[in-house]
Amino acid sequence: MKEVSYNGVVVGYEKPETVDKPTVYVLGEVDGVSKEFYVIVTDEIYNRLKDLGVGVMIKGKARIVSEKPLILESTIVNIG
Repeated sequence: MKEVSYNGVVVGYEKPETVDKPTVYVLGEVDGVSKEFYVIVTDEIYNRLKDLGVGVMIKGKARIVSEKPLILESTIVNIG
C-alpha cells in the first residue's frame, strides 16, 4: 500500500460503516492536496483527540485503506 503524508483539523469522530477501529474525520491535505478524509488511529490517540475536542491539528504518515471514501490508516501521528 502507498504511504502518504497528511495534515489537517479534526472535525468529527464518526467512522464509515466499513471501519471497526477508532477513526477521526479530518479536513486538511493529503500529499499537499486539499481533502476531506478519515484517519484510523490507535485507541490511545483516539482518546487523546476526544479529550482535546474538535479543532485539534493532526499530521503524520499513513497508508491508504480506501479511496472512496478516503480512509487512511495512520502509521505516525503528531497532535498539535
